[in-house]
Amino acid sequence: MIEPPESRRQVNWDVPRDREIVSKMRSLVRDTLRSWGLSHMADDVVLSASELIGNAILHGEFPVRLSLRIENDMLNLAVDDHGSGRPHLLDATIDATHGRGLAIVAMLSDQWGLHTDPYTTAKTVWCAFRLEPQKNQKEEK
Repeated sequence: MIEPPESRRQVNWDVPRDREIVSKMRSLVRDTLRSWGLSHMADDVVLSASELIGNAILHGEFPVRLSLRIENDMLNLAVDDHGSGRPHLLDATIDATHGRGLAIVAMLSDQWGLHTDPYTTAKTVWCAFRLEPQKNQKEEK
């Protein structure tokens, strides 16, 4: 298991209303993973974050929040929003121009799910990635 310093085990960002925000959030996630020594996981986590943030902005309502947290042997990514819609996997055809986001998250992550607040429209869509040490260059040969 990989354990970053205690002070770096969780980060949260409020997602502002900004047309360029998904790109900015991808950079924040990638930079955070690099600082935690998890660059080798960045591509899958960044793509999953991008899909979940995009869904929250498109189908949810502000405020939107992105969180990364290491707990036990998992890296957890969560996106909160306050829209009433509930995400679900779509059976997107090969010609579809949208509808693959959650399928991508499900494929890349080890787990994913949805938490809802029974008293409000708030929801959290989350995914988790098992922490694995970065492979040594010598082991790959």
